[in-house]
Amino acid sequence: CIRDRLIVDCPPEESEKLLILLKKHSINQIFLIAPTTDKKRQMFILSQSLGFVYCVALKGVTGANQADFTGLDEKIATIKAISDIPVAIGFGVKDIESAMSVAKYGDAVVIGTALVTRLDKCLDQKDIEKTIEEFIKPIAIAINKS
Repeated sequence: CIRDRLIVDCPPEESEKLLILLKKHSINQIFLIAPTTDKKRQMFILSQSLGFVYCVALKGVTGANQADFTGLDEKIATIKAISDIPVAIGFGVKDIESAMSVAKYGDAVVIGTALVTRLDKCLDQKDIEKTIEEFIKPIAIAINKS
């Protein structure tokens, strides 16, 4: 069973020792490609990637109120022209509309801040499960129908 882990403060250039340890435990280190990542660096990141690559969908911070996904289609096309590794898209994805906007370009959608914000209000495991189902299920259904 291979598991994937995202460690955002450990870029490929600084991951050699970590990658050896992760490989021993069947864990893939997931690397980020930002909107500002040039093609040469994208090629390097993709050459080091296993599992999938995480494409940051927009400039700014995750959880931003206004998400502008302009140019995302070109960014994903560039990544897919370099590598056949699956592309997960995140940052600014917070609801059905934003998830559907990015889902058509990638292989997976990442919803982080919006989910964590909801989970922070949960009081117990049952509340967590209910919150996840009520929030994620409609998004998954909408994406799968499109």
